[in-house]
Amino acid sequence: MRPRGPTLERFEDDVRDFAVSRHLFDGCERVVAGVSGGPDSMAMMYALLRIRAVNPSWPRVVVAHLDHALRGDESTADAEFVQRAADASGLECVVRRIDVAPEAAARSAN
Repeated sequence: MRPRGPTLERFEDDVRDFAVSRHLFDGCERVVAGVSGGPDSMAMMYALLRIRAVNPSWPRVVVAHLDHALRGDESTADAEFVQRAADASGLECVVRRIDVAPEAAARSAN
């Protein structure tokens, strides 16, 4: 069993090790994390946040959420949830809404 970082849980340690071993963030000051609001992307957001908390040289996390406007109020609620979670964590967050239904319908018609 390999030792974990000073305050990181195993999952966070694994995320850090994966990124480091593949040089994903080499030379980066910021990393943009696409967050849908689902459990996987929320876990990623919190893992990146905690990794930076114990290692300030880790890139700063910026949260990005795209509301495709396909599920009405539920899509809006997801966007608001992600914004609140990012705000509560002190993370910069960019939320955009794009109604993709007309384009999807046009592609289906062709």
